[in-house]
Formats: sequence, structure tokens, C-alpha cells
Amino acid sequence: MKNKLFRFLNTDLLFQIAVFAAICVVCYVFNGFGTQFIVVLSIALFGLLVQILRKWVVSRNVVSKLKSLARALETAESGSDSMFPMPIVIVGKTGNVAWYNDLFFNNVLGGADAIDMPFSNITGSLDYRSLGIDTGAGECSFEGRYYMVYAAGNNSRSEKMRAYYFSDITELKETAIEYELSRPAVAHISFDSYNELMKSVKDSEKTILAGRMELIVHEGLEKFGGAMLKTAPDHYVLVFEQRHIPEMKESKFDLLDKTRELSGGENSLSTISIGIGYGGDGFAACDEMAVEALDMALGRGGDQAALRNADGFEFYGGKSRGVEKLTKVKTRLIATEIQSVIAGADNCLIMGHKLSDYDAIGSAIGMYRACINTGRQAHIVVDRSSTLAGDMIDAYDEKSEYRHVFVSPDKAMDMMTHNTLLIVVDVHLIEQLESKRIYEECEKVVVIDHHRKGVDYIDRAAVFCHEPFASSASEIVTELTQYMNSVQLTKTDAEALLTGIMLDTKKFSVRTGVRTFDAAAYLKKCGADSSEAQKYFAKDMREYRFMYEVISNAKDYKGCAIAVCKGKRNADNKIMAIQAIDELLNFNEFRASFLVYEESYGVSVSARSMGAINVQVIMEKLGGGGHHTMAGAQFENATVEEICDRLYHAIDEYMKENK
Repeated sequence: MKNKLFRFLNTDLLFQIAVFAAICVVCYVFNGFGTQFIVVLSIALFGLLVQILRKWVVSRNVVSKLKSLARALETAESGSDSMFPMPIVIVGKTGNVAWYNDLFFNNVLGGADAIDMPFSNITGSLDYRSLGIDTGAGECSFEGRYYMVYAAGNNSRSEKMRAYYFSDITELKETAIEYELSRPAVAHISFDSYNELMKSVKDSEKTILAGRMELIVHEGLEKFGGAMLKTAPDHYVLVFEQRHIPEMKESKFDLLDKTRELSGGENSLSTISIGIGYGGDGFAACDEMAVEALDMALGRGGDQAALRNADGFEFYGGKSRGVEKLTKVKTRLIATEIQSVIAGADNCLIMGHKLSDYDAIGSAIGMYRACINTGRQAHIVVDRSSTLAGDMIDAYDEKSEYRHVFVSPDKAMDMMTHNTLLIVVDVHLIEQLESKRIYEECEKVVVIDHHRKGVDYIDRAAVFCHEPFASSASEIVTELTQYMNSVQLTKTDAEALLTGIMLDTKKFSVRTGVRTFDAAAYLKKCGADSSEAQKYFAKDMREYRFMYEVISNAKDYKGCAIAVCKGKRNADNKIMAIQAIDELLNFNEFRASFLVYEESYGVSVSARSMGAINVQVIMEKLGGGGHHTMAGAQFENATVEEICDRLYHAIDEYMKENK
């Protein structure tokens, strides 16, 4: 009763009573119980009675209205629940939950209170404000369940509140996830040098070794389930469910390490390559992607796993160098095929990579001789303003037989016909070609390269001669010319090819094999003078000082030498800077060296190692590529500082992946 009286006598009414009482007191003080006091008291009592009656009537009306509204809301809620058997929530303009029905409270919130909670806590990353009749529904997950969220009406800034309806799709979503996980994946597994490995053991040990190899494959892959088929002594096919791919990635394909341990670690003949295809429309598509992935893994030197899906490639492993194959049967077949393609062309254009070096120009000169001896006119396309082999080009220009052989990309365009053959040497990536325009205009293309295979490779070549175990493109061209009919290298041709081999092997100190020295011996037989080749590596005192300035300013970062050259310099300085990072590898502290060099178009990075670190993998993280011990990358519109930061990050990633 007291509470009701207190609510009824609110502050306004109490204030009025106090005012009337004060007036009466004043009249009593000045007039006593006279006529004025009685009149004032009567008026005060009458006014107070009127205010009390007015307050009582207003209060009765408000209570009646509130009761009617409550009954209406209860009826509306009850009708809403029956008309919409779905969880419903109303969200205010501020984005907080204002109201929800029992289904939302019980089924979505699980009995937890969410009034005034941000609606985004429930919808997560879903942009619920954009939902509407025109935009459709959105998907969100909350507390382990999945929902489709529908909005009432279209989004409008004038709306103070919006209603959202939740449809539970957990069962459907889990079925879809299970469907994706159970999709087929195909793996092709191949031993990189099975024949060479078998030749290295006694006949009595071959069966034991083959059994160990098969056991390693089965033990490494049986945990992923599926069905395995041995299609050849060195080749297996595994069909399994896509759900196991994250587990394979997490293990970093330890099958590679176990196989390498068969015969001596990283320099072992026993290495394996894995190609996995998944995410395709059925078994046939996945198998095709797996074959493509295995080809990519082998093209990058083997001893690695390549995964292929609709989004592209992923690579794991690649610790070992490419294993040299001693047989030359493949080389002989490719040489015959290339000569046949040359004979069927009107003329030939030979082109290397941007910033062409001695290997690119030397191998181009070798292929020039193959074209001329086959009876076809040929020219070498080179941008003289950016080549690193300018002294070789100038020297050969002075020889009558090579005069007018070197042409600019623009002049080469004028020489093209619909039947022109483009021979690409020392590069297989489209973006690194000397002239991308010439490549796009030529219908016939032949590729000869030794760098580990990159993703953006030339995929429409009539002949793709790719030998990642070779020391240089010049070595490959030397072998090819030996199997081409009527092709005979001249003394000057042989010296150009020898110079290319000397460059990429650091004068036969790294990345050499039996076939490298066989090629060098053949070039000597053709009259090559190693002292003539050595002249291209000579330097004057100024260049020598510049080279050691680069060396002295190099910094040590996790066992890698980082040298930086700011300011646009001439090609001779670029060569000296590259030779400087070669020299840095002679220090015991460094397992790899990197040169960050400012160019007219941006920044380039050159990388070298003696084999302990795979610089190709590091450069691929920057968008470049190359070989296990020699790689690089180019960047347009970039600063040296930006590229240095990216290089440090790439080295960190590589070190983390290869602990």
C-alpha cells in the first residue's frame, strides 16, 4: 500500500503541496486566522484536490493502455511463433539484439540471454546488414551449428529495427563437408633414379633394395587408406580420400626423407617424387592433375611433392639436387625432334631471358649453328641495353660469320612469318622471356632450359627440352648438337658454349657432373680455347674494387650474406656485383648469398649457394625461380628496402620449413 501511495504521489505533486503549504504559512504569519488566511487555505485545498483527482484519472488511463499493449504483444508473439516456426531475432539500429522468440532462445542461444548483445557476436563474419530480399540469405555458424540467415525486407538506413530469421542447416552443411572430404584424390609416386640406383648395387642386392623401396612407399602411404597400385618397378599410383591431404601437408611428406635415407642422405641416388591431384571433377580429372603435378616435381629436380588443384600448385621438399641421368637416349630423341621442327620452319628466332648472360648467349649461338647447318636462316634476339653479356656480343659482332646475327626485339618482329620457329634457351618462364610479344606472335616454340620448373612455364612448346640436373643451357645444347645430323660446331661456337658452362658452374667448381665434363671435352675437340673463354671473366682494377666494396658491405642474416647495391649502374658493375656474391660463398660463415640490386625498372635479386640451401625455393617465395644453387627474381616499381624486407621474410620461412 505504501509503495502504491509513493508511486502515486510523485515529485510534481509533492512540490505543489509544498508550495500551497508555504503560502498558507506566510498568510498566517502576517494575518493570523483572518479572512485572507481562510481564503488562501480554501483555494490551496481546492487546487490540491483538483491535482490529486487529475493525477488519479491519468494514472488509471496509463495503466489501462499498458495492459492493453501487453495483451497485444503477447497475442502478436504467440501468433508470430505459430506463423513462423523459425528462430526470430530483432536487431536495433545500433546492431544490438532487442528481442527474440522462444525458438531463437532455446535452439540458437541454447538458453543463454542475449538481450543488448552485439548481433555480430552471433553472425560472426557475416555482413548481416547487407541482407535483404534482393541480396538473399547469408551463412553463419554459432556454437558449433550452421544457419542460413534471412532478413525481413531490404536494408534501409531509415529502419530503426530489423528482423532476422534463422534456418538450421547443420545437417546439410556437415553432409556437404563430408562430401568434400570424401572426394577422390590421386597420387603418382615415382623413384627419380631407379635405374641408376639399381646399377649402383650388386645383382644379389637388387631384390633386397627393391623390397626396401617398396616397403618404404607402403609404410609411408598406407596410413592414409585408399588403394595403391604398382604400375612399374619405380612407379606407384594411390587413390585416396581428399580428407588426408592436410595430414600429408602437416607431415611435410616425411616419405621423402625416409626414401633419401636409403643410400646416404641429401646426396643420395635414392629420391622420390610425388604428384597429387585433387579437387577435380572425378577420378579422371584428378589423375590428369596428378600426372601434371608429378611432371612438375620431376621438372624441378625431383625429391619433392607437388600438389595440384584448381587453384594451382603447392610444393614440399626439394632438398636434394637433381640427380644426373647418365643415359643419353632421351637427348638423342629430342635432338632428332628439334632438328625436324627446325627443318619445317621458314626461319628461326633464338631468344633467352631478360638480362641475358653468357649462358643464354652461348647456348643461343650453339642453336644458331644448328639452324644454319639444317638449312634455315636464324637470328638471335637480344636487348643490348640490358644484357650482361655485351662484351661477348660485341666480340662476335666483329666476326664476319656472326655479323648481323644479333637483332633487337623490334627488328625481329619484322622478320616473322606465320611459320617462324622461336627457340627459347636458358629460360622456360613466360614472364622472364627477353620479349614476351615475340613469344605470343610465334605459333611454333621450342624450349631448352636447365632451371627448375616453375608454375608459369611455356606450356605450348612443340618440344620442351628440360633437364634440371644439367649445369647450364650451354651443356644441354652441346649434347643436342652432337646428335643432330650435319651439325658441326665451329671453334667460335664451341668457345661461346664453353663460356656459358664456365659461368653457371663457377668455372667447374659447382653443379658439375659426368655429362658436364663430357660436354666440355667435346667442345675442346671442336677447337674451344679455354683461355679465350676466360677473357670474358677478366676484370680491371676499378671493377675489382667495386666487387670488394660489395663484399665488405654485405650483412650476415642467419648464415646468409645479403649484399645491397643502390643507384642505377652499368652492366659491368652488375656483373661484378654478381661475382661478389659468388665470392661471398668462399667464407665459412655463409651457406648462401643474395644480391639486391637497383635497376632502371625496379629491383632485381640474385641468389647463390653451394647446395646447403636451396635458393630456388627462397626465390619462388618472392615470385622468381631458378636452380638449386642459382636463382633470381625481378620486381617492377619497387624499392630496395621493400625487397630486402621481403627477402628476410622469405629466408625466415625457408629456415622454419627446413629445421
